[in-house]
Amino acid sequence: MRSLTRCTLLLVVAAACGRDAGEAAPDTASGPTIAIRRTRDVDLTGDRRPERFVVLASGSRYDSLDVTLEIRSPEDSLLYTDAWDSGLYFENDDRSQLTDSVVEHRVRAQIDSLLSSASFRPGGSVLTTDERLNREGMHDAIRDDVAEEMWRRANQIPIDSSTPPTAAAAIDTIAHDRVSDARVESLVAELRDRPTFRYFAGGEANYAIAWSDEERRFVTVWACC
Repeated sequence: MRSLTRCTLLLVVAAACGRDAGEAAPDTASGPTIAIRRTRDVDLTGDRRPERFVVLASGSRYDSLDVTLEIRSPEDSLLYTDAWDSGLYFENDDRSQLTDSVVEHRVRAQIDSLLSSASFRPGGSVLTTDERLNREGMHDAIRDDVAEEMWRRANQIPIDSSTPPTAAAAIDTIAHDRVSDARVESLVAELRDRPTFRYFAGGEANYAIAWSDEERRFVTVWACC
């Protein structure tokens, strides 16, 4: 729901209800402007009414598109959002060594993968193959998520606005000093077996989120490089 583009996260699942990303609205590229849109309807909250997952990517170059992920309720309320630059898909590459066609292919492949069936995991799916990381990683991700949410509420940041990178130190302090173990443990117990959605935002930014009835919002349950 933010865009610190946190370097940790996420695996999400859901009973696939709706179209596959490849069947979504067509993408267009006219003149200097590139516009790509993908949608998929999936019930991730468990209320038997699918949410709409929307990916939008726009800009003038494939290596610098603004990519936005949104999850909207059946009533079209914004439930979660994140945003990043497609340049992060080339963080570990020498861009000068890549042809424009290679860049375009990779960006389109990454965008197509965001809402693929593999991104949605059913309830009970383990978050990692390493149980130690599954336990500790989930605790850490949820603690950081709660701390960020506390900072955003205190600073009255609307859901459609990004968390500024300058808030990182303050959020880290909140995570260590103000987030109770009881709250984290309660969310771990609630979300461990919930459906999850996982997405890759480039570089080392992998996230998984799940819907919390307790918090009435999507919570990051895994974040990792």
